[in-house]
Amino acid sequence: MTVFASSIFCTDSVANSRRLLGRQNPLAIEDDADASMPTEAPGIPDRGRVVKVDAVGNAQWNGAANGQDWTLVFYYNTLTRKAWGCDDDGAKCLVDGSGTFADGKFQADVLRNTGMVNHIKADVAACSDGEELCPEQTRSFEGSIRCLIAGRDANGEVVGVIGTEGALSADVTADYA
Repeated sequence: MTVFASSIFCTDSVANSRRLLGRQNPLAIEDDADASMPTEAPGIPDRGRVVKVDAVGNAQWNGAANGQDWTLVFYYNTLTRKAWGCDDDGAKCLVDGSGTFADGKFQADVLRNTGMVNHIKADVAACSDGEELCPEQTRSFEGSIRCLIAGRDANGEVVGVIGTEGALSADVTADYA
């Protein structure tokens, strides 16, 4: 009997639900033709594109007799202009939140695997066609480097002198990542 009473209750509930969802409900769809119309998907927002940049060149520290080979790999977002990333071997990484690349100007703090941190500011030459990205072209990357934090090499010797400055000169290529 209890099962039968529950069935009646359920049937009454279903009937009441149908009645409430019918035409009397102000939220009900008025025209059945509208119900068959597909919902238009919202557009995809512009989140920018990710570009990978490779810089290969030379760092000449002030007071040093010879320059050093120098490389840097980083990524940037074409919308936010934020830069991040590490060299392929992880020996050199942009300090999180420090990198920007906008209007041909790059700046970031770069952490080496020794713990040394250098601040870099550089100008990147424009593409010959005026576009932001020209994968087929090698452009110049000219700027400055300054030691912010000294580090230690594998033997425990201090590397870098806080405040020392130098010049960077590199060739840069860039393409969508």
